[in-house]
Amino acid sequence: MKRLLERLQPLKAAVKSIFFISITVLVVVELVRLKRTITLESLESALSGLSIWHLALMVVIGLIAVSPMLFYDLILNRELETDFSKSYILETSWAVNTINNLAGFAGLVDVGLRYSFYSEDGQEKSG
Repeated sequence: MKRLLERLQPLKAAVKSIFFISITVLVVVELVRLKRTITLESLESALSGLSIWHLALMVVIGLIAVSPMLFYDLILNRELETDFSKSYILETSWAVNTINNLAGFAGLVDVGLRYSFYSEDGQEKSG
């Protein structure tokens, strides 16, 4: 097994690139599909029937629902001993979790995006 891993080592970068590109394509396809099913008019219609209290409650419940994954990323980066700022971790965690919740794919999006944002080069990536 060790010999096999040693022989595959030169392919490591290519496999990582192919994996990330595949995840990116899946996310784009899923977001395009989502955009086709949700229009601004339908969103406005759905939200216009809600009171301000219901909207506020939805925001609070949404923040509570996402907070475990935000803390997960803070703990993950502490365990990996990265030098990313807390604001960067929270921003990327929010983006990763939002896209993962929309696109899903049983965690593949989650893994791919976290790999992209918290890669080995240790540099914060914008946008």
